[in-house]
Amino acid sequence: MSAAAITKEMRDESHGRYVARIAGIDAEGEITFTHRGPNIISADHTGIPEALTGKASPRHCSISC
Repeated sequence: MSAAAITKEMRDESHGRYVARIAGIDAEGEITFTHRGPNIISADHTGIPEALTGKASPRHCSISC
């Protein structure tokens, strides 16, 4: 399994996404989110393209938040 680098990208104060990328693969997975209030975050959308399916496991991810 490959290592996935996960980064956090903010669109504005309340909206953003976590993006997973694997070196050498021209695709990215994502989960978008919205801060709804103190200590409340909702996941709005998830997407993993076929090119990333089965390529990494959670224990191989490095998170940069």
